[in-house]
Amino acid sequence: MIELLYMGEKMKKLSIGLIIILMSFVVGCTSLPNAANRNHTLLIGQVVLEARGMPASYVSINGTHKVGIEITIQNVESGRTYSVLSQNEGLFTFTDIPEGNYIMSKLYFKRTSGNAWRDIWTEPRRNQFRIQEGYVNNVGIISWHSEDSRSLFNANKEYEQVRNFYQERFRSSNWNEKEWRNTSIGL
Repeated sequence: MIELLYMGEKMKKLSIGLIIILMSFVVGCTSLPNAANRNHTLLIGQVVLEARGMPASYVSINGTHKVGIEITIQNVESGRTYSVLSQNEGLFTFTDIPEGNYIMSKLYFKRTSGNAWRDIWTEPRRNQFRIQEGYVNNVGIISWHSEDSRSLFNANKEYEQVRNFYQERFRSSNWNEKEWRNTSIGL
Protein backbone atom coordinates (compact mmCIF):
# COMPACT_ATOMS: atom_id res chain seq x y z
CA MET A 1 0.00 0.00 0.00
CA ILE A 2 2.83 2.42 0.85
CA GLU A 3 4.55 1.54 -2.43
CA LEU A 4 1.37 2.35 -4.38
CA LEU A 5 1.09 5.74 -2.64
CA TYR A 6 4.75 6.41 -3.48
CA MET A 7 4.16 5.53 -7.15
CA GLY A 8 1.04 7.73 -7.19
CA GLU A 9 3.02 10.66 -5.81
CA LYS A 10 5.75 10.14 -8.45
CA MET A 11 3.13 10.10 -11.22
CA LYS A 12 1.56 13.29 -9.86
CA LYS A 13 4.96 15.05 -9.89
CA LEU A 14 5.68 13.72 -13.37
CA SER A 15 2.28 14.91 -14.61
CA ILE A 16 2.77 18.38 -13.13
CA GLY A 17 6.24 18.61 -14.66
CA LEU A 18 4.90 17.55 -18.06
CA ILE A 19 2.12 20.15 -17.88
CA ILE A 20 4.65 22.88 -17.08
CA ILE A 21 6.86 21.85 -20.01
CA LEU A 22 3.89 21.74 -22.41
CA MET A 23 2.64 25.15 -21.26
CA SER A 24 6.12 26.61 -21.77
CA PHE A 25 6.14 25.19 -25.28
CA VAL A 26 2.70 26.58 -26.11
CA VAL A 27 3.58 30.03 -24.76
CA GLY A 28 6.90 29.94 -26.62
CA CYS A 29 5.20 29.06 -29.90
CA THR A 30 2.76 31.92 -29.68
CA SER A 31 5.18 34.68 -28.74
CA LEU A 32 7.67 36.61 -30.80
CA PRO A 33 10.55 38.67 -29.43
CA ASN A 34 10.10 42.40 -29.79
CA ALA A 35 12.37 44.47 -31.96
CA ALA A 36 15.03 45.80 -29.60
CA ASN A 37 16.16 48.64 -31.86
CA ARG A 38 15.43 50.27 -35.18
CA ASN A 39 17.85 48.01 -37.10
CA HIS A 40 16.10 44.78 -36.12
CA THR A 41 14.57 42.92 -39.03
CA LEU A 42 11.59 40.59 -39.40
CA LEU A 43 10.67 38.36 -42.35
CA ILE A 44 7.04 37.27 -42.09
CA GLY A 45 4.56 35.30 -44.15
CA GLN A 46 2.05 32.48 -44.13
CA VAL A 47 2.32 29.09 -45.85
CA VAL A 48 -0.39 26.60 -46.78
CA LEU A 49 0.23 23.09 -48.13
CA GLU A 50 -2.50 21.37 -50.15
CA ALA A 51 -1.49 17.72 -50.70
CA ARG A 52 -3.58 15.47 -52.96
CA GLY A 53 -3.10 12.05 -54.51
CA MET A 54 -0.11 11.26 -52.33
CA PRO A 55 0.39 7.51 -51.79
CA ALA A 56 -0.11 6.51 -48.16
CA SER A 57 1.27 3.36 -46.63
CA TYR A 58 0.73 3.88 -42.89
CA VAL A 59 0.33 7.64 -42.63
CA SER A 60 -1.63 9.86 -45.00
CA ILE A 61 -0.31 13.30 -45.81
CA ASN A 62 -3.26 14.26 -48.01
CA GLY A 63 -5.22 17.36 -47.02
CA THR A 64 -4.59 20.97 -46.01
CA HIS A 65 -1.68 21.72 -43.68
CA LYS A 66 -0.57 25.00 -42.14
CA VAL A 67 1.23 24.16 -38.89
CA GLY A 68 4.63 22.47 -38.78
CA ILE A 69 5.83 23.26 -42.29
CA GLU A 70 9.57 23.88 -42.30
CA ILE A 71 10.60 26.88 -44.39
CA THR A 72 14.29 27.22 -45.27
CA ILE A 73 15.75 30.34 -46.88
CA GLN A 74 19.28 30.74 -48.17
CA ASN A 75 21.40 33.86 -48.62
CA VAL A 76 22.42 33.99 -52.29
CA GLU A 77 25.83 35.59 -51.61
CA SER A 78 27.00 33.66 -48.51
CA GLY A 79 25.09 30.41 -48.95
CA ARG A 80 24.05 30.50 -45.27
CA THR A 81 20.65 28.93 -44.55
CA TYR A 82 17.97 29.73 -41.96
CA SER A 83 14.97 27.52 -41.08
CA VAL A 84 11.76 27.95 -39.08
CA LEU A 85 8.52 26.01 -38.58
CA SER A 86 5.16 27.52 -39.42
CA GLN A 87 2.83 28.10 -36.49
CA ASN A 88 -0.88 28.88 -36.15
CA GLU A 89 -2.58 29.51 -39.48
CA GLY A 90 0.74 28.91 -41.27
CA LEU A 91 2.40 32.03 -39.85
CA PHE A 92 6.19 31.96 -40.04
CA THR A 93 8.73 34.53 -38.89
CA PHE A 94 12.48 34.92 -39.18
CA THR A 95 14.02 37.55 -36.89
CA ASP A 96 17.26 39.44 -37.47
CA ILE A 97 18.21 37.81 -40.76
CA PRO A 98 21.05 39.82 -42.35
CA GLU A 99 20.12 42.13 -45.20
CA GLY A 100 20.63 40.63 -48.64
CA ASN A 101 19.25 38.58 -51.49
CA TYR A 102 17.67 35.24 -50.59
CA ILE A 103 15.91 32.28 -52.12
CA MET A 104 13.39 29.98 -50.52
CA SER A 105 15.53 26.86 -50.80
CA LYS A 106 13.27 24.23 -49.22
CA LEU A 107 9.77 23.54 -47.96
CA TYR A 108 9.32 20.40 -45.83
CA PHE A 109 6.42 18.76 -44.02
CA LYS A 110 6.37 15.54 -41.97
CA ARG A 111 3.41 13.77 -40.38
CA THR A 112 3.90 10.98 -37.85
CA SER A 113 1.64 8.38 -36.28
CA GLY A 114 3.28 6.16 -33.70
CA ASN A 115 6.46 4.83 -35.30
CA ALA A 116 5.20 5.48 -38.84
CA TRP A 117 5.79 8.70 -40.73
CA ARG A 118 5.33 10.27 -44.14
CA ASP A 119 7.05 13.38 -45.41
CA ILE A 120 7.05 15.65 -48.40
CA TRP A 121 9.57 18.27 -49.44
CA THR A 122 10.51 20.40 -52.39
CA GLU A 123 13.18 22.87 -53.46
CA PRO A 124 11.53 25.81 -55.23
CA ARG A 125 14.80 27.78 -55.80
CA ARG A 126 13.56 30.11 -58.60
CA ASN A 127 12.31 32.76 -56.23
CA GLN A 128 14.89 35.38 -55.35
CA PHE A 129 13.79 38.12 -52.98
CA ARG A 130 15.48 40.83 -50.94
CA ILE A 131 15.40 41.31 -47.16
CA GLN A 132 15.98 44.89 -46.04
CA GLU A 133 17.39 45.58 -42.58
CA GLY A 134 15.24 47.53 -40.15
CA TYR A 135 11.89 46.61 -41.74
CA VAL A 136 9.16 44.04 -41.41
CA ASN A 137 9.61 42.23 -44.74
CA ASN A 138 6.20 40.69 -45.58
CA VAL A 139 6.16 37.95 -48.25
CA GLY A 140 2.39 37.42 -48.05
CA ILE A 141 0.83 33.97 -48.39
CA ILE A 142 2.68 31.12 -50.08
CA SER A 143 0.49 28.34 -51.47
CA TRP A 144 2.25 25.00 -51.93
CA HIS A 145 0.20 22.53 -53.97
CA SER A 146 1.45 18.97 -54.20
CA GLU A 147 -0.34 16.35 -56.24
CA ASP A 148 1.02 12.93 -57.12
CA SER A 149 4.48 14.02 -55.90
CA ARG A 150 4.59 17.12 -58.16
CA SER A 151 4.77 20.53 -56.51
CA LEU A 152 3.51 23.90 -57.69
CA PHE A 153 3.86 27.20 -55.85
CA ASN A 154 2.07 30.47 -55.83
CA ALA A 155 3.04 33.61 -53.95
CA ASN A 156 -0.43 35.07 -53.46
CA LYS A 157 0.92 38.49 -52.49
CA GLU A 158 -1.88 38.84 -49.94
CA TYR A 159 0.26 41.15 -47.85
CA GLU A 160 -2.58 42.88 -46.01
CA GLN A 161 -4.08 39.57 -44.89
CA VAL A 162 -0.76 38.52 -43.28
CA ARG A 163 -0.28 41.94 -41.70
CA ASN A 164 -3.84 42.03 -40.32
CA PHE A 165 -3.53 38.49 -38.92
CA TYR A 166 -0.25 39.37 -37.21
CA GLN A 167 -1.51 42.68 -35.81
CA GLU A 168 -4.68 41.08 -34.41
CA ARG A 169 -2.77 38.21 -32.81
CA PHE A 170 0.18 40.25 -31.49
CA ARG A 171 -1.42 43.61 -30.68
CA SER A 172 1.27 44.67 -28.21
CA SER A 173 4.24 43.73 -30.40
CA ASN A 174 6.47 46.65 -31.30
CA TRP A 175 6.99 45.07 -34.76
CA ASN A 176 3.62 46.71 -35.51
CA GLU A 177 5.26 50.12 -35.04
CA LYS A 178 7.98 49.42 -37.61
CA GLU A 179 7.61 50.10 -41.31
CA TRP A 180 6.20 47.10 -43.20
CA ARG A 181 7.59 46.35 -46.64
CA ASN A 182 5.84 44.10 -49.17
CA THR A 183 8.48 41.65 -50.41
CA SER A 184 7.66 39.85 -53.65
CA ILE A 185 8.87 36.27 -54.03
CA GLY A 186 9.08 35.18 -57.66
CA LEU A 187 7.18 31.90 -57.38
